[in-house]
Amino acid sequence: MARFQTRRLTEPVIEAVIRLAGVSAIVFVFGIFFFVFREGADFLFGGLSWRQFLTSTEWYPTSVHLKRYGALALIAGTAAVTALSMAVAVPFGIGAAVFLSEFSSPRWKEGLKIVIELLARHPIGGLGLHRPHDHEQRDHAPDRGADRLTCSTAGSSWRS
Repeated sequence: MARFQTRRLTEPVIEAVIRLAGVSAIVFVFGIFFFVFREGADFLFGGLSWRQFLTSTEWYPTSVHLKRYGALALIAGTAAVTALSMAVAVPFGIGAAVFLSEFSSPRWKEGLKIVIELLARHPIGGLGLHRPHDHEQRDHAPDRGADRLTCSTAGSSWRS
């Protein structure tokens, strides 16, 4: 009886904490949008040209007299890093696929398939960010053994 009363008292408190967390997350997101918009209002409404933004390499947003926003260096750096990473990753990915499909034994194939699924589940830039559409595809996958291991290490649920 005492256990039921304790549960009846603590459940509203837990629900209130969860609601407060949800509302505070929404308030924080709107606060971030407000401050980003306030700081970028000069660029949006102050007469700065898109041509200057896309072709200039100077980035001085905190200058008192002459604010300059140039994204060319950022765009070029992003393109260079993307091209270099693809030049390394694509040959390794194709080589791994050819090795698994043509040269590896069934035992190696199953073991390496689990490792590849784990790497696909947790990319370096997004550890812990799970893609929800993968859960549906994984639930209907023909090879359930490797998927169970992937789900257990990724912290996902498995429906059998």
